[in-house]
Amino acid sequence: MVTNPSGGRILLLIFGRNLKYAIRALRRQPGFGIIAIAILATGIGSALAVFNLLDGLMLRPLPIRNASELVRISAVLRDGGSGTLPTTFLDVLRAVPDYRSVCGFDTGYPGVEVQGSITSVGTLGFSGDCFSTLGIDVQLGRRLTRRDELPGVEPVAVITDAFWERQFDRRPDALGQRIRVEGQTYTVVGVAEPQFTGLLVGFPEGLIIPASQEYTEKMPNGRLPTYWWVNILARRAPGVSEQEAAARLKVRAHQLLEASVPPHYNAERRKHYLAMKITASSGRTGVDYFLRRRFGGSLYAAAGICGAILLIGCTNLINLLLARSLKRRHEIAVRFALGAKRSQIAGLFATEAFVLLGAGVGLGLLLARALDKWLIVRGAHMFGNFDPELTFDGRTAFFFAATVAAIGIVFAGASVWQTGKMRESGSLKKSGRGIARGSGTAQKILIGLQIALTLALVSGSSLLTASLKHLYSIDLGVTTRNVWDVMLSTRPGAKTYFVRGPYYREILSEIRDIPGVESVTLADTVPFFTFPDPEPIAGVDTGRAQQEVNGAMLSVSADFFRTLGIKLTAGDGFEDREGGKPAVIVSESLAARLASRPNELIGHYIRLGADSRYQRLRVTGIVSNAQMNLAHPEQIAPFVAYINIWQHPDTQGYPVLLMKTATNSLNVNALRKIVDSRGREYVDRVRTLADEKDGALMENKLLAYLSEAFSGLALAIAATGLFGLLSYQVANRTSEIGVRMALGARRRQIEWMISRQILAVIAVGSCAGLFCSLAVARMIQGLLFGVSPYNPWLLALSSGVLVATALIAAWIPAHRASSIDPLTALRHE
Repeated sequence: MVTNPSGGRILLLIFGRNLKYAIRALRRQPGFGIIAIAILATGIGSALAVFNLLDGLMLRPLPIRNASELVRISAVLRDGGSGTLPTTFLDVLRAVPDYRSVCGFDTGYPGVEVQGSITSVGTLGFSGDCFSTLGIDVQLGRRLTRRDELPGVEPVAVITDAFWERQFDRRPDALGQRIRVEGQTYTVVGVAEPQFTGLLVGFPEGLIIPASQEYTEKMPNGRLPTYWWVNILARRAPGVSEQEAAARLKVRAHQLLEASVPPHYNAERRKHYLAMKITASSGRTGVDYFLRRRFGGSLYAAAGICGAILLIGCTNLINLLLARSLKRRHEIAVRFALGAKRSQIAGLFATEAFVLLGAGVGLGLLLARALDKWLIVRGAHMFGNFDPELTFDGRTAFFFAATVAAIGIVFAGASVWQTGKMRESGSLKKSGRGIARGSGTAQKILIGLQIALTLALVSGSSLLTASLKHLYSIDLGVTTRNVWDVMLSTRPGAKTYFVRGPYYREILSEIRDIPGVESVTLADTVPFFTFPDPEPIAGVDTGRAQQEVNGAMLSVSADFFRTLGIKLTAGDGFEDREGGKPAVIVSESLAARLASRPNELIGHYIRLGADSRYQRLRVTGIVSNAQMNLAHPEQIAPFVAYINIWQHPDTQGYPVLLMKTATNSLNVNALRKIVDSRGREYVDRVRTLADEKDGALMENKLLAYLSEAFSGLALAIAATGLFGLLSYQVANRTSEIGVRMALGARRRQIEWMISRQILAVIAVGSCAGLFCSLAVARMIQGLLFGVSPYNPWLLALSSGVLVATALIAAWIPAHRASSIDPLTALRHE
């Protein structure tokens, strides 16, 4: 008994037959298949990798319940960023009815001792209501509560799932274990739920402790501080929108500040505190200190570059698929003559395109994974604990599916359209007249679009590359050659209150005896890596007391200027001792602003910020301008005031060692031995200042290198498209070329006949590309430094490179056509 196959089985059989046909067709031309798959994999993989990173840093909500209800309440810094607020403000905010609960927290990366081993761990200091406010649960043990903030209670901690696995192999006996952090020992009482990795974007935490139990050194008067500066997240009350909460906070901000002035503030500090601006913003994506401001623009630009290369690649592939189908026109005409339907022929073409797309998608996924891993490694090299959660979440999956679906729809549409054109021709004979009628116009439009996009990408790349070169050519006034920075971390349990001056003097003295070390100094900042927030600076008795400017205050020891190659232009350097009248050395730009004649500022007094300890500092010297903050490279001559670190014990808490060596090597083992011998600290990180500078320009470098690589790829794709199109054209017109050569046509005439069909397309595409280039330049002008976005020389150079590439790609098949043997061509079928 014979049964008819079902409709589904018929479709499956048809698909299998088309798949075999597509694989045979691609095997006959493996070069085409490899190029097509490589183009798709590169475009899809790079776009997916950049979107995943963009999602992880900019869009992904916190892994907590109802994250959209969270509001971040913060102070507005002078540079427009978000700052912390004192816990006194947190106490007042708890009574505001717009919020049903509030959470105050701080972050750190201290040395932690677990089971005898020391490692640096991201740590969260939580107020007692953070677990309930954020809706964080535990999978083992208990949460932190308000009771854990009470004086005299046992210090406790909750660990994250990753820390539990890494340090305790997920053993239940982790509860009750003791962990030492700085000068405090904590008992583990809980393990947070697996999805919670922290609140700081890009930097996962492993340890959660009560903020009030964090180890804090005594103030100069011998008492412990009564408040802390924290980030604040609040959960909105039911029925209160984010906009309503922000508007009401703005109205009552001054009242809240009045009620939360920290104790012991003098009149000047109180004035500055009350002048703060308070803002409320969405807290759904967590807290970020610098990543979004620094890398946000670059990531969106990188996404645009990846999108452009994907569009260029798809345009090129469609063009090649259309041209390739022309070579098979005789075969398709036979199929039509034998009764094949239009849908069957379109299915053949579509299946072939989908085979290429499937292979490109598979390799693209592997490429995206590799690129994201590489970017995380680069970020970790720069920032130490950088490790964003780049999981394949819903947004990334939707982006990926939408991208693949869009490419598939375009490929299917192109297959159907081309089948219709070939059905209309309905001839078993080849026309022999260039690009097939009907499809020729479409192919020329695609080539023109491809050339326009490629020119825009190449011109944008030239601007970004020129900008990076300009950044590296700036004289920053700082020597980076053979200069090292060494960051020290406190040994857990070893940090107690002590006088640091003699301790660090002994370390500096021994380091100077290491062979090859020319100078060593202390500072409270790492040039190009960390930089203090601007402080108001004004003269006290300079005659310009009313002129207040924002500048940086750096605490350094005497050899700082010699180590970094900063020249003393007037006055004297610091005395290498404690005591005496508090001195300050200012940059030339600051001296010029505070005094009519800069050198006359020496001997006068200036004030820095609102702290009472820096209200009357005597200017003893003036040094050359030094730019050590490449977050603002346009400020070539920043206002900087340097104070003597020995005269200000409050700035000696976490200093960095800066060393200059005679060669490009440093005896790190000897350095570690000196620091370890004291038993208080250990060497956490050693880097060169040149590496710090490279890291400070990391986003500029990555964007420039990415655009260079992709513009080169775009040029290669454009050249491949032109070459492939004209090669198919030559193959399609072999008989015609033979006839022309037999009738006496010269080689140059044949070359011109082939090339002229594409010259107009190149010209039109280049003109359109000029307008696209100007639009791109306008969009990326915020990422450029020292380069005009409308640089005519760079635009002309980009156009010249593109046109030259296109002409070479067009000339090769034209030259091949002129070398055809007329007898062979006349016998060609």
